[in-house]
Amino acid sequence: MKFLVLSFFAFTNAALAQENCGYPTSLHKSGFEVGEQPSIVTLPNEATPVTIALQFPTSNITVQSDTIQVYGAYTGPANTGITVNDVRALSNGVNFTSPIIHLVPGPNTITLKAATLDLAPQVITRIVTYDNAQPAPITFTGMSPGDYAPIRIPYAVTYVIPAGQTALTRAQFDLDGDGTFELDSATVPASLQFDFDSPGFYLAATRLSFDDGNPGTPLVVNLGTAAVLVQ
Repeated sequence: MKFLVLSFFAFTNAALAQENCGYPTSLHKSGFEVGEQPSIVTLPNEATPVTIALQFPTSNITVQSDTIQVYGAYTGPANTGITVNDVRALSNGVNFTSPIIHLVPGPNTITLKAATLDLAPQVITRIVTYDNAQPAPITFTGMSPGDYAPIRIPYAVTYVIPAGQTALTRAQFDLDGDGTFELDSATVPASLQFDFDSPGFYLAATRLSFDDGNPGTPLVVNLGTAAVLVQ
């Protein structure tokens, strides 16, 4: 970790101070602000059993997007490693998330493995069926599944207007996953991004509303999520 911090701050004296005394939550701060020094981290005991709670995808689901993101929670010793389809997932000792997984039309097997240096891997599989007969109503993805804080995550969103509707009338975005829509407009902004200063697992979300022009009929609402893990 010391090497990463020093290289990020170009081996400056400030970097040395931050390495030993505190980490900045923003590149515009020193790392010495009150309350911004990291708390002491206690590593889990080496005897901690490996347990996995795979939150998405659920079993035998059908999706209309050709990509998914696998995420969940886990416990285990400090040397626990997690892969999804043999690609390393990001993990922080509590949560994990995969990079974007590409699907082929029809059934796809998603294989999650969690292992330590001393134990055989635990394996969880899910079957996800990609139905490509119709385009996905909405896709919402982070351009990166995460990294070390501070980090800026751009988002991408695509959608199709549902059958019977005429226009998108409302676009809401919760870019930090706190349950509150920070952006609320009539259109999708040309640029979507969020600056994460603090470590954690974030489930960003979007809600798009469509109207058929008839005030007597309800709006059609489509939802999308994107997982981001910041270390």
